[in-house]
Amino acid sequence: MFDFTLPENYQPIYWNLFLMVTLGMIIHTQSHTGSELKVAKFNKTSALLTFFLVTVFIGLRPISGTYFGDMATYAREYAKYMDGETIEVDKDVLFSTYMKACSSVMDVNAWFLLSAFIYISCLYWACKRMFPDYVFIAFLMCITAFSFWGYAVNGIRNGMATSILVLAISFYDRKLIAILLCVLASGIHKSTILPVGALVLAWFYPNTRLYMYSWLACIVLSNLFGGFWENLFSNLGLTEDDRFSSYLTSTENADEFSATGFRWDFLLYSSAPIAMGYYVVVKKGLKEKLYLLILNTYVIANAFWILVIRANFSNRFAYLSWFLYPVILIYPAIKFDLWKKPYAKTGIIIFLHFAFTYIMWLKG
Repeated sequence: MFDFTLPENYQPIYWNLFLMVTLGMIIHTQSHTGSELKVAKFNKTSALLTFFLVTVFIGLRPISGTYFGDMATYAREYAKYMDGETIEVDKDVLFSTYMKACSSVMDVNAWFLLSAFIYISCLYWACKRMFPDYVFIAFLMCITAFSFWGYAVNGIRNGMATSILVLAISFYDRKLIAILLCVLASGIHKSTILPVGALVLAWFYPNTRLYMYSWLACIVLSNLFGGFWENLFSNLGLTEDDRFSSYLTSTENADEFSATGFRWDFLLYSSAPIAMGYYVVVKKGLKEKLYLLILNTYVIANAFWILVIRANFSNRFAYLSWFLYPVILIYPAIKFDLWKKPYAKTGIIIFLHFAFTYIMWLKG
């Protein structure tokens, strides 16, 4: 593991480093058209180097429950598996199997490095598949997203599952691989059943306009009926996981999302890709299949979060749509000819996206 600095310095180093990278990308995108051969080479080389450095930096961090949330809990669970504990089938069985299998061949530090590799490499691979000539731009959006750090060092299991799901979506044109990856994601963390269900619905019924109207309706319904939705979904028992119900109705740790109640600030944050999608799909009439699939999946999953937005742990439900946020936001800027000087506009999107993350980190 890295021991050149204290655990409390890791996040400041990470965000301040990428502040400089993002500022550099502003200069880069303003000084190129984006069509140059050297731009594609720059993207491929920079993405690969960044992938390696971020994986090593995050994967070899020291074990700390104070600064890295549930990392210490994972370390204790791993130690039990190393001591011979059997797999608990009532939990996320694929993740438990993964921990148990690794515990017989590597120590906990190697396991954290491997887990970081899986989490980050799936995002990197997905970006390569979806944006081959602009992979660094897309990858940079992913690793500077608001939720990225928390699910790299704290909610490791959830982060790994949703990262695999992003990769599954990138294989939309190879259905068997996509299905297998969706099953894998659901086995690692059951919560991904929600976005997987949204993905299936979006695949068979790609009606973006209807989903957006439904998203707006959910805002009204959530404000009209308050906590009714949290209790409803909890009582329905949509999953066999007790954590689902507790996240909806628990009153413990009320500072988990910094504030409770109807989060208009995070609703505004969530609306940016939807507003972009409305402009692209409804106003401009551009209906590229992969974009529609990602956009509709995001809108459906985010609508569910809006209904349960008052739940104490609603951040966990928000993440079930937010993990798609960086991809869905940058996709039209890269893929569609929407504006004059599109590459320069892409740099502005990168900066604004990171600025939100950086400000939220400073507010801490």
